[in-house]
Amino acid sequence: MCIRDSFDIDGKTFNLEKNDGENTNHGGIHGFHAKVFEFSIQNDKLHFHLTSPDGEGGYPGNLSFAVTYSFTEDNQLQIQYTAETDQKTFVNFTNHAYFNLNHEATGIFDHQLKIASIKILESTADYIPTGRIIPSGPVTFHGQTVGDCLVNARLKGFNTFYVFDHSRQDDTVAVLSHPGSGRRMEISTSYPGLMLYTGDYLEQSYKPFDGLCLECQFFPDSPNHQQFPSTILEPGEQYKQYIHLKFDTQDQTI
Repeated sequence: MCIRDSFDIDGKTFNLEKNDGENTNHGGIHGFHAKVFEFSIQNDKLHFHLTSPDGEGGYPGNLSFAVTYSFTEDNQLQIQYTAETDQKTFVNFTNHAYFNLNHEATGIFDHQLKIASIKILESTADYIPTGRIIPSGPVTFHGQTVGDCLVNARLKGFNTFYVFDHSRQDDTVAVLSHPGSGRRMEISTSYPGLMLYTGDYLEQSYKPFDGLCLECQFFPDSPNHQQFPSTILEPGEQYKQYIHLKFDTQDQTI
């Protein structure tokens, strides 16, 4: 999640850690991706727990956060996020795993993608939303390959937030598949949108386009846009969202 370096709550400004130019990305330098979690195993569920103290990264409130992972019998990875706070604060958690469904060491250009969206967030050159929700136009994914969409849209890569259609019949929001391997991943979620990131800035062990992220979440920079779905969490409330990833094969013989 990318956000400007500050936000206001009830007239008070909170300044965040800058780790992406003048902005804050993934919670800043002390984001949860850099933390060591406590964990527990209960039956078929793996629970991770973390307490973030008041003021960490610039965020108000002592935040108790938990994420639970479990696999169902039909090969669905279920991810459940919960959080509670003792002060009014903003929260927005996602899964940043990279996916490549190919069985060979090639990139993600020949992966086919469907996203239940015809609108995206307009953003600046450093990926901060302007506040406008616009038609997705040439970056609409209805089953074409990532490579074809990049060419048609004349883009070097995707770092694009898609707003889900409210008219869809269920909570399935995206399908990623690879014709060569027959592998398929179906995503369902309680979140209102997802960030498609094609790994443009991968380095060291991986290179750009080795994998892609489908980050279901609330809108980036939502604390600074009142028209976006609210990510405020009040004391006494519980943050509760989920992301489900169902893995399958198009050809059951593979």
